[in-house]
Formats: sequence, C-alpha cells, structure tokens
Amino acid sequence: MTPPAPVSSDPTGFFHAATITELKEKKMVTVAGADRPVLLCWHDGIVSALDDRCPHMGFPLAKGSVRDGILTCHWHHARFDLRSGCTFDLWADDTPSFEVRIEGDDVWVARRPRQRADAAFYSARLRRGLEQGIGLVQAKGIVALLDLREPVETIVRRVAEFGAQHHRSWRDGMTLLTIAARLSPWLSKTTRVYVLAVAARTVGQNCAGQAPRHSPGGFGGERFDEDRLNRWMFHWARVRHDDGAERTLLAALESGLAPGAVHRLVFGPLQERIYADTGHALDLSNKAFELLEVIGWEHAARMLPLIVQNLTQSQSEEESGSWRAPTDLIELIREAEAGLREDRYLMEAGGACRPEFYRLFLGEDPGVILKTLLDALNDGTSPVAIARHLALAAAWRLACFPESNDIEDWFAPMHTFSFCHALCQVLVRSEGETAVVRGLFHAAMSIYTDRFLNLPRAPLPGEKALDPLPGTPDELRQQMLSVLDQRRGWSELPRLVTGYLRRGYPEAALIDTLAFGTVREDLDFHMLQVLEAGVTEAATWPQGSTERELLYAAVARHLAAHCPTTRSSGQPVAVALRLHRGEELHAG
Repeated sequence: MTPPAPVSSDPTGFFHAATITELKEKKMVTVAGADRPVLLCWHDGIVSALDDRCPHMGFPLAKGSVRDGILTCHWHHARFDLRSGCTFDLWADDTPSFEVRIEGDDVWVARRPRQRADAAFYSARLRRGLEQGIGLVQAKGIVALLDLREPVETIVRRVAEFGAQHHRSWRDGMTLLTIAARLSPWLSKTTRVYVLAVAARTVGQNCAGQAPRHSPGGFGGERFDEDRLNRWMFHWARVRHDDGAERTLLAALESGLAPGAVHRLVFGPLQERIYADTGHALDLSNKAFELLEVIGWEHAARMLPLIVQNLTQSQSEEESGSWRAPTDLIELIREAEAGLREDRYLMEAGGACRPEFYRLFLGEDPGVILKTLLDALNDGTSPVAIARHLALAAAWRLACFPESNDIEDWFAPMHTFSFCHALCQVLVRSEGETAVVRGLFHAAMSIYTDRFLNLPRAPLPGEKALDPLPGTPDELRQQMLSVLDQRRGWSELPRLVTGYLRRGYPEAALIDTLAFGTVREDLDFHMLQVLEAGVTEAATWPQGSTERELLYAAVARHLAAHCPTTRSSGQPVAVALRLHRGEELHAG
C-alpha cells in the first residue's frame, strides 16, 4: 500500500516520535507521549499510533503482535483495529488512537488522542458499557466523569435514564443507584466510584436482554382532579390492573398534580396491602421518589411507571397467612386502622415521643402495642416521630441479633428495618394522609413477629465498658476494615464503631469506611440498603445520643455477619482506578 502523502510541517500540538526508517526496521516502537506511552506501528505501508496500554488491564500492546491490520494483546488476547484502536472484543474496551503526520522521514504524533476526552465522550462510554453489560467499561466511564468533576447527580441521571428505558419494573439496580446518590455526600472519591459502579453494573444486569420499554401514555392531555384519580388508583390496585394503574399515574402527571398529590396517589393504595411483599413494595416505591429528588421531578413520567406493579401485583401478609397464627395480627391491624381519624394527622414535631418510646414496640402483646400506638396518634403525636421510634426498635432487633441464629435469619429483621426507614421517608412527604399513616401498624407488627430472633439477645456494645481501642481515628477505621477481613464474630465491629462515635471522631469518615467495607464484598443490595437507612435515621438524632449509637451498632453488626466474601465483583472497579492512575497492573 502506498504511504500517505507528506504534509507541511506544523508541529503545534504534535511531537516528533520517530523516523520512517526506524519504524520500517523495527515495525513497533514505543515512545513517551504527553501523558502516556504511545505505540507506533508500521504495517501495510501506514504508520499507526495507539495508547500502548491495553485498555483491558494495561498490559503493553508493544508486546503483542500485528497481523492483517489487527493488533493482538498477548495477555488476554484482546484484539484491536490498528488504525482506529477500536476493539473486536467488547470486554476489552477501545484504546485511544492518535493522529499521525509524516514529513519526509520524520513521524509526528498528536499529543492528544483523536477521541475528545470530555464529559460527552465518557458519558457515551458509560452508556455503551451499560448496553453491553461490561463492568470495566462502566467503571472507567464513572472514574473519568468524576475526575472531570461531573456532578454525581448527572451520572446517576444518565444511568437511571438507561434503566427506565429497559426495565419493566423497579429492581435492585435502581435501588442501588438511589442509595449511591444519597450516600455520595459522605463518601471519599474512591468509595464513591465503587458505590456508583456497583449500582451501574446491577442496572446493566437487570436490563440485559430486555426490550426497550414503551409508555402507554396518559389520556390525550385530558386533565383530572386528585379525587377522581385517587378513586381510580385504589380500584386498579384492588383488581390488580397494571395498565389501568400506569395510565392513571401518567394522567396525574399530565394533569399537573403536585409531587405531594402524586405521592398520595401511590402510597395510599399501596398501604391497602398489609406489609406488601415483606416490605419491599413500600421500600422500593419510596426509592423511586427519592431518586426523583436527586435527578429532578421532570423525569417522573419515566421513573414512576416502574413502581406500578408494587401497587397491583404485590402480596399482602393477609394473603400469605403467616401473620394469622398463633394470634391473628391481620384482624388486630384492621381494628387499629378503623380507629384512625378520617382527617389528616398533623406532621409537626410538636407531638414528640417520650424517651425510649421505641421499647413499646419490643413488647410481647400485639394488642397492647397497637392500642398504645393508636392512642398516641389520636392524642396528637407526630406520625413521623412514631416512625422514627419504630426504626429504632427495628435497629435494636438487628443490633441484638445473636450468633446462634442462622445467617439467613437476618432477612426478616433486615426487611423490617428497611421498611420502617422507608415509612419514615414516606410519612415526611405524605402531609399526614390517613391512608398512609396506617403503615405504622404494619411496621409495628413486623417488629413484633421478629421477636424470637432475639432469643437469646446479644448485648449492645455500649452496655459494658469498651476494651482499649486504637489511638487515632485513622487507626480505628483501619481496624474496622481489618475485622471485616476475617470472621471474628459479629460483636467486634459494633464495638469499634461505638468507641469511634464516643470519641467524637468525624462521622463522615466512619460512613465512608462502612460503605467501602460493604461495596468491596460480593453482597446483594440489602447491605447498602441497611447502611443508607441507618445513616439517614442516625442523622435525625442528636450527636452523641444513644439512639444514634444504636443505629450504627445495628448497621455494623449486620455488615460484620456477612463478611468477608471472595470480593470478586469489585475487581473491575479496582482495575479501572489503577488504569486511570497509570499504574502498571502487569508489574504487580
């Protein structure tokens, strides 16, 4: 093939890299570029220039081979088009290529790749990683976007838009994405990458093989009042009609209903089913509204249809029968619901709970628990304040969970805690709607049904003097991670966390440590869900309070019980971070 015609000398933005004579002799030459090693190749009479670091794991491409215009990396056998740098093996990612200019015998190479490395480029890369289900490409996109100071909210929105396009219903990936956004303010840069990457990877996995989702739309721009839409939604929830519920929800948005009204439209009918789907129906629906608080209400028409099946297809404890014996809790709940006022309850903090009110919910008589709760509501106690104490009681169940239980027994109290936290968030937005307030009874009975899992109960770390602890905050946090490296019982991490809090050390750094200790493991979304719930609930109590201490002890004990794992899922993120820093992975 004839070499390209020489161009006039204009070295601006270029550097002298080699000579044609040298390239013809050696075929491959590696030179120092502006910010990376650059591989020059002479093949078929053409000079090509690529980033010498294999985009998969950084192995020098100069150690590879070229045949028929294909450059093969010999570490994992990823193959690349020599001219463009595009890969034939999508798991490897494309490698940047550089413009080449020839002047006489001299080879000039551009200092910057052809690919413009801006936010648009890396956003497209992230999208491609989601479409192809490649965790390494997703992680690289996230690392680069954060390095370009792209707001976390923008990254979350892009992943959420992809998820909404390919989901039929709300799944764990979208929940993790919301959790990532809510935890982000407390996280270091590295932990933030891990949390966002695990969320993006899960969204991609949820969407794998799914056809694009198409909206049925509203009712041609017709506008309806809240009462009419509310009656429709209750009906569709009862008869389990997905399409009717979705179109009613979209009609509410087209009618210009305020977010609070749309919130009531969802959570009133949802509470028709007692503790639906072991709490997931309310919990996951709440996460959709939390996500909109991050990415903007203008995305409601794309995100909220994903939670419709929580209203229409979820299963009530009334249907499953597990709350019917030995005491019929369903009957007791319905009696308590009948005692609620028909007007809305005041949400102001004026009706606060007495100290340690949460211990009521740890009692042995469900009838007494429900009656006391109902009396407190009707006497003017804030439903949000009650919900906060329900969350404390659920946290107590976790913090006192004994090692004599089976590891799978954690699911019941963990779901209860997540439900109680979600109910707090829902009530804050609900403006005291009676249909939503009845969820307090469901939460109370879920805590009650978990009572046998605290026999015998494990002691709280603050109930006795703490053993000597490492001296500095950094040493103490490092000790926490070391504890999670091996199975040392479930009490050691809560002890360290409690000691850290009692010394008044920075709480953000503690949250970051617990988050990193979670995302480096091969664990499902429930672990981050408990962490985010605990952190959010703790922030509602005073610094140094026993309530705050209890919530962190619950989070720590739950995490410690599930660690360590093989920690394979975080490998793509670790590789992406090391490649971004220019480290040589092949050199150890």
